[in-house]
Amino acid sequence: MKVISIEEIEEYLNEIDNTPEKEIEAIVIRMSEEQGYALTYLMAVGGDSFDEDEHEAFFYLGFSIWYIMEKINSNMPMITEEEIDSVEQNNFKMLDVMSDETEAEITKLIEIIVENYNQPNLFGYIVESLMEEEDDDGDPLFREENSGMMLIYLKTVVDCFDKY
Repeated sequence: MKVISIEEIEEYLNEIDNTPEKEIEAIVIRMSEEQGYALTYLMAVGGDSFDEDEHEAFFYLGFSIWYIMEKINSNMPMITEEEIDSVEQNNFKMLDVMSDETEAEITKLIEIIVENYNQPNLFGYIVESLMEEEDDDGDPLFREENSGMMLIYLKTVVDCFDKY
């Protein structure tokens, strides 16, 4: 897949934000038909670790990723359970390597990943969203202890879709 530009990300996020809720529901149904396992994955990961607000915002991020990538390549084949499990395992290996690093080293590793990633703008959008989103009270929307896992889950989805 071609590299998705920041302008394209912003354009498609604006489309989502300006789409009536009923139409969003229809788009989610279409996603379930076109990418059923990816949708199930997004709804299932995190389990009880994520609170309700985190689940909702995480799903929005995952849905947004699919929406953007589907707009760029409407012919993506359905991602299989095996594909997503394999990609997720590779991403968890990366997380294991990072777990032994200091915060400064982790930040540097993330910068290197972004610079060398097939979808650097989309990855940057994910990282920025996980680090900067706030709830209605101005508190971080995503708890720090969940951000790393969410990053891996969302990167897994991007990696699977980016193959095509």
